[in-house]
Amino acid sequence: MTFATVRSVSIAAAVAMTAFSAQALTIPTNSLQADSFQVFSESALDSYAVFGVSIAPLGNATAVAGTTDTFSLPVTSISIALSGGVKIENGKATGSALEISKIDKYTGKKRGLTIANFTIDFAKNQVLADTTVIGGATQAQAPVYNFTKTQELALKYNFPL
Repeated sequence: MTFATVRSVSIAAAVAMTAFSAQALTIPTNSLQADSFQVFSESALDSYAVFGVSIAPLGNATAVAGTTDTFSLPVTSISIALSGGVKIENGKATGSALEISKIDKYTGKKRGLTIANFTIDFAKNQVLADTTVIGGATQAQAPVYNFTKTQELALKYNFPL
């Protein structure tokens, strides 16, 4: 084998390993207990009530029994970054939606928006969702809000898988 061939093979292997290490592993959570929760503050709900705004779960989302401020959004997949150690990159709640709306007292028509198909991006500390103004077009994966992690996430597992 010549030096040029060894060098070419080495470069190709390095490029392949770099490409692999930059990838994320996506794991479906259908066999796991994986839930996320959207909790609205009391002041937000009080403000909504003043203006007759309601929140309704749609799709996979459900209102948490015994609460008026919490909605369960089942996590449907997580992505694990394989570069720089094993870390949770994001989680998705595909198929879950929340409709935030009110009835216009002058027209009797529903006004508001739906946020759906949530992504929790742990790298950017953002929650993203498809947003649709009722009767309008959908904006895919728009930032809904930023968050601050109070502790790092940990991967916990039991064998056998």
